[in-house]
Amino acid sequence: MTAFLLSFLLALAAFVPALADEGENEESSVLSSQSIVEDYHVELTEGKLTKDAIADITVRVRNPLLLTENGKNIDITRTSDSFKGGAVSVTVISDDGKPLEYVINFIAIRYTGKGNSLNCFVLYRGSDLPVEPLNITVEECIEYTQPQTKARVYPVPEIQISRSGLADPVKAGESFDVTVTFTNTSAADANGASAVFEPGEGLLLTENKISKRVGILRA
Repeated sequence: MTAFLLSFLLALAAFVPALADEGENEESSVLSSQSIVEDYHVELTEGKLTKDAIADITVRVRNPLLLTENGKNIDITRTSDSFKGGAVSVTVISDDGKPLEYVINFIAIRYTGKGNSLNCFVLYRGSDLPVEPLNITVEECIEYTQPQTKARVYPVPEIQISRSGLADPVKAGESFDVTVTFTNTSAADANGASAVFEPGEGLLLTENKISKRVGILRA
């Protein structure tokens, strides 16, 4: 019984390192599928990379663990980013027997004015590598900012009010007419002006209305 238990433990100890080695190989395989963006170049038709600008962007990519002859058939799929439209092409620039290196050409793409990302998925057809994302930060992008509109300031009209004088003193119970003149002394028209009359103590209006519509007072 003792001999059997000892041999079982030895077998288990020999099996555990094998599991650990297998896990390390799997992690190494995942890391080998990562492509490296070496550099990129932006060419504009005119001006700077602002909103709605059209640009050609070339991106140089290297996959150090994939030989050129095993990765020549490359598919590029655009994803959501800061650019719209255009076309995509790929040119392999490395020789057979050397690590794969290629150039992605993003042709006539339009900058949306938001963010600075250029994203795509890369598939190496004929290889065992999975589809991988490729994200490029385009430093030349100048984000669009909505211009702030200033609130329109309307000038306040200045109205001068004057009234006619009385030729004779007024006795109790007598009626009299008073002419009130409104003069617009400002540089802006006064639209929809109204006058409200509130007689003082001892005076009564002979009309029921205490307000009068003046209308438009031209400057």
